[in-house]
Amino acid sequence: MKQYDEACYHVQRDVYDTCVNRYVEMSLRNSIAHPIKCSEPNCRVLLKSDMIFEILNDNNNIELLEVYDSYLDEKRLERIKKFIRCAHGCG
Repeated sequence: MKQYDEACYHVQRDVYDTCVNRYVEMSLRNSIAHPIKCSEPNCRVLLKSDMIFEILNDNNNIELLEVYDSYLDEKRLERIKKFIRCAHGCG
């Protein structure tokens, strides 16, 4: 089993990859905007987006990969100060 973040302090993982995948899927489906914590007991490390992508990709969850990618694209656009979203139907 791989470690999901170098900041995690646990040496050995107790949660299986299948359970981690389900946990990430449920977390994203419930609220894509909330950070996802490592699923190991007592670990408070937040999973980085590249690790979330890896988990989803390893499990062939293409639908949720696309949704998560679109969400991150929107967040990146929101950080661009001069970005202006066109009104609906402008082109």
